[in-house]
Amino acid sequence: MSIGSDLLRFSDRKLLLFDMETNGLNLQHMTLPFQIAWIVADRKQVFESHQYYLKWPDYKMGKRAGEITEFNPNWVKTGTDPEHVLRAFESYLTNDQYLVVGHNIFYDMYIYQLWRRQFGLKPNWEPLSRLIDTNLLARAYKEGWKPDRANLKAWQYKAMAAFRKGVKTNLTLMCKELGVPVDETKTHDAAYDLTINWQVYLKLINLVEI
Repeated sequence: MSIGSDLLRFSDRKLLLFDMETNGLNLQHMTLPFQIAWIVADRKQVFESHQYYLKWPDYKMGKRAGEITEFNPNWVKTGTDPEHVLRAFESYLTNDQYLVVGHNIFYDMYIYQLWRRQFGLKPNWEPLSRLIDTNLLARAYKEGWKPDRANLKAWQYKAMAAFRKGVKTNLTLMCKELGVPVDETKTHDAAYDLTINWQVYLKLINLVEI
């Protein structure tokens, strides 16, 4: 099931919002998540909330990523089996009843493929047909772009490629600009970021014709 024809501000379809924190940004190397969180929600309420740290042997944390996330090595030493968490997460991600929402979520989808590769699994790109990236909606809002609702996946890729220097759309900034309360001491924690990302999404779908 794809995104559908109704404007999202009027849709009661359920949402799957997820976020990952990783050991780096280089997709040419084995970047892997050390934390994942996801929630199930709609326009009115959050129904479920899940959060895990992942237990990886010999996990290599990039210096800059470690500083941003205030990484604690004990998280990966005492975390949950990543294969178990992957199966739990995919029970939601592969369910086409959900629209899949996140900030910079196209990047997270690449991390998801690297996570699958760790267990000998082939890439799974099916959820791309249901993805809504709030970072790209924020760009559309600031640039005055009208989304191509009939070809939303392609439009979002075009929006990524149309980056313009000086147009800032990070999650913390969008919270401030859209009136969403944000505690900057808690950002870059996947579970916290989802609570504010959901609120930013609700603001943006009332500002962008999507």
